[in-house]
Amino acid sequence: MKKTKLLNIFLLVFAFNCFTAFGANSTIDSSLYKIDKSFNLYGAVFKTLVNNYVIGLDPEFIMREGIKGILSSLDPYTTLYDNNEDQDYEILVDGSYVGFGISVGPIDSLMTISEVMEGFPAKKAGLKIGDIIYKIDSTVVINLSSAELRKYTNGKPGSKSNVYIIRSGILDTLKYEILREDIKLSSVSYSGMFNDSIGIIKFESFSVTSYEEFKNAYSELKKKNKLKGLVIDLRNNPGGYLESAVKICEMFVPKNTLIVSTKGQNSQGYEYRSMNEPVDLNLPLAILINSSSASASEIVSGAMQDLDRAVILGERSFGKGLVQTIIDLPYSKSLKITSAKYYIPSGRCIQRINYDIDGRSKIINSPNIDSVFYTSNKREVKEQNGIKPDIEIQERENEFLINLLVNNVIFGFVNKYTATARSINFTDELSDSTFQQFVDFYRKELRNPKKNYLMKNNIQNSLISLNKLLADTSISQKTKREITETRNSLIDEELNFTINKKDII
Repeated sequence: MKKTKLLNIFLLVFAFNCFTAFGANSTIDSSLYKIDKSFNLYGAVFKTLVNNYVIGLDPEFIMREGIKGILSSLDPYTTLYDNNEDQDYEILVDGSYVGFGISVGPIDSLMTISEVMEGFPAKKAGLKIGDIIYKIDSTVVINLSSAELRKYTNGKPGSKSNVYIIRSGILDTLKYEILREDIKLSSVSYSGMFNDSIGIIKFESFSVTSYEEFKNAYSELKKKNKLKGLVIDLRNNPGGYLESAVKICEMFVPKNTLIVSTKGQNSQGYEYRSMNEPVDLNLPLAILINSSSASASEIVSGAMQDLDRAVILGERSFGKGLVQTIIDLPYSKSLKITSAKYYIPSGRCIQRINYDIDGRSKIINSPNIDSVFYTSNKREVKEQNGIKPDIEIQERENEFLINLLVNNVIFGFVNKYTATARSINFTDELSDSTFQQFVDFYRKELRNPKKNYLMKNNIQNSLISLNKLLADTSISQKTKREITETRNSLIDEELNFTINKKDII
């Protein structure tokens, strides 16, 4: 009898343990089953299409399109890279790429050089800003996009290409032989002093080498000046390499300080703490941000705000708090995958957009759902769209000047002017005669029917609307003439040119 009871108890405990173990693993088993089922179905569809479609299909093309379809349903930061061809991959990994050392973009639908980097092949060969790239070797590229052009400018270090250029003021195309080199992109675009005691470092992006660049710039300012304060300009900085952002913060906070942590689906999270002794704990810091400051630049500004180590000025940041991890795949491919979210020291997440399971996005704007967190000194901060500055400063938008820039009027004039000028002294201000040439160039471009310039300020637009409104009324011809004359005088923009002359030159 006792043996029977003991056996029953043993069986009961065994059954309970088995049930518990099954319950704990049921979710995993269900997930594995779904993965296996999905692979089988995808493989079956793939084979059926390749073997039975009405025309022959390229299996690699079908696979690429299938992967694109999968990634398009996720967030925009999860992308597939070809390690051998994709320039973005090289820049992402180490802040460099192999090429000519130029930046290009379409101007009037023509592939135009907008930057020629000092010390690199294009500059050495003689290419200039404003040159239109007509052909590379035997391929006409004048109407390609910037992304499409990369396959012709990229290559192996030491390889050469013949580049055919159209230059303003010259009838024939110009031929240049350009050698490809490793192009190292600099993260620090400017470092200098506001006055005798306040320095500034303008930081463009975060790559593997960014920390060393920043540290060197800081050391130079410290060595040559009596530095009593530092401004770190992160405006329009899209972010990049996380470790560089952490190391820059590390320079100004105590050792073992939490700077940022990450949490994702398949991990318990990871904390990034300052590992080394700080460079300066007492130097007053100010950090500039705007709506285009994202990712790593938000980590620097957000962490320093949470730690009460710097005052943040400017506009609310972009709000990208997603972690990307690069995972190597077969056949020289890599997947940049969103794997976690960033959390700055107070516990806040700076992510602005929540991506649903089906790829739909939801932007959270309501202040009523903001969670309250606290800085090191117990100041109240909120988890909301990006980093809200301690002192909000709206960047002044000069509509007239923006129109000149956006419509490439300044670029067009400078391109034409430099093509004919014998010499240019960049330290001199524009002479009155040269400025008048620019005004005349503007008027000519404004009245060119082939150009789509919309260079009218709010007053002009209001007058044009008023003119249209009055066209249907029984006003006198004299009144109509007065409205037309007033509008035409405003189109001349004499007042705008007078007011904005200093900013233009």
